[in-house]
Amino acid sequence: MIDLFRRWLRNEIRDALSAAPIQFADPLRVAAAHRADLDRQLRDAANFVGAGVVVGTGVVMWGGKGAGAVGIELHDRVRIYDSCRLVVDRLSAISGIVLEADVAINFACYIDGSGGVRIGARTILGPNVVIVSSHHRIDTTDRIQGAGKTFGRVDIGRDVWIGANAVILAGITVGDGAVVGAGAIVTRSVAPDVVVAGNPAAPIRTRAAAARLEQS
Repeated sequence: MIDLFRRWLRNEIRDALSAAPIQFADPLRVAAAHRADLDRQLRDAANFVGAGVVVGTGVVMWGGKGAGAVGIELHDRVRIYDSCRLVVDRLSAISGIVLEADVAINFACYIDGSGGVRIGARTILGPNVVIVSSHHRIDTTDRIQGAGKTFGRVDIGRDVWIGANAVILAGITVGDGAVVGAGAIVTRSVAPDVVVAGNPAAPIRTRAAAARLEQS
């Protein structure tokens, strides 16, 4: 009896695995059917929009359009997935968000561009990444809401990978090819090709060392 059950179970598993997989459409590809509407909305929301830019549903862009300021720039083939927020809450000579070509922003990321943010070409942000270029002032006994802010430009290089739930604080530079581990809180700048992780984020190896470990 047990053998019969085992054979039946193996057959059920085999049949389930051999069935045709369900293919879910890329949520950004769905937008291709509404390309004209998307392009118009993006032009209304950003100072510059390159070719092939696509966004998911529920994306909010605030303060990205304005004369004499960077605002929001989305270069060629930028992808912004569902529920992301790109916010520039003041237009100034230093404020703005620039996403260079082929940047991919995963679900529910938040980018504050009030102090200026640049993300280099081909960089990837995992889900729920937070990048802030301003802080509420705490060097005063005034109420927090009325204390004002300090600002610091965030510059993220090319070919960077920032893992899910990481936080990049104001004034930080992340060098080309660096990796920021999931959940890291980045309070100091990161050198090129270095892997950092933790709270506060600290170097754990270089990418070259990581490659050697994988090959060993």
